[in-house]
Amino acid sequence: MTKRPDLNHFWTAIHVSEGMNLPLEAVLEREYFGLASSALAQYSAWSRLTAQNLAAAYLARPGYFLTLRERPDQLEPLFDLQPLFARLKTLLPDAVSARVHLLMGDFSCAGTVGPGSILLGLEFLPAENVRHLAPSGVTLLDANQLPAVLAHELIHVQQLERFPDLGAEVPHLTLLQLALLEGAAEYLGALLSGQRANREVHSYGVSHAEELWPLFWAQADAPDWSDWFYSVPAWPGLLGDLGYFMGYELCRAHHERHASEQTVIADIVQSFRTPERFRALL
Repeated sequence: MTKRPDLNHFWTAIHVSEGMNLPLEAVLEREYFGLASSALAQYSAWSRLTAQNLAAAYLARPGYFLTLRERPDQLEPLFDLQPLFARLKTLLPDAVSARVHLLMGDFSCAGTVGPGSILLGLEFLPAENVRHLAPSGVTLLDANQLPAVLAHELIHVQQLERFPDLGAEVPHLTLLQLALLEGAAEYLGALLSGQRANREVHSYGVSHAEELWPLFWAQADAPDWSDWFYSVPAWPGLLGDLGYFMGYELCRAHHERHASEQTVIADIVQSFRTPERFRALL
């Protein structure tokens, strides 16, 4: 079962604000952020979610948000991690399990992880008939993508288990390190789910690989990865978030080359800590 205490607090805040005609931002500060679980606290820190931003997002699209009230029950069967975790244990015997924790955000972060937890923003999971009401430019998740998304995040849970300070380290990683961190989740997540979490990125990457690799290696050791992750690329005509594809390909090549080694999966999980081992693969 998914964990939903923060969602319950969010809906309480909406009810109180609308029923008593109180400013939503203040009520969210008290009822949602003031009662935040450790999961919401971590999610908010990572995504920079605030009561002001969340109130603005809700008030801009109240009809959209209200349709999300029943979505957890509708989607519950798709949040089952057991099949994915069982497959992961065959590849990584010391893997740790996780729970899905649903939150409400402001369209800034679809998902991240905490210790033993996968944190998902429910606003990215609307029903099909209201998707057109979401902000333009936001990449929403299809329900049939959930296995791939959960598998991807489950690998990040393993990385966080091994490196508890990972959240603080990420802003200081080089492009190559971040590509390997995300690439491990992309590649191993695809092995678990049979799907790729970022399908459009992979299709684009395959068809443009020849031009992408020189650009990637030219920046690989730089601590600035904004052209490749989480933003619009600097080069006109190129797709965003192509770092996922680059990291996937490096992890795939490593697995193919070292498939007979007992530690190959663990090596991929922590590949961002040993980037030099992956540099010359392609």
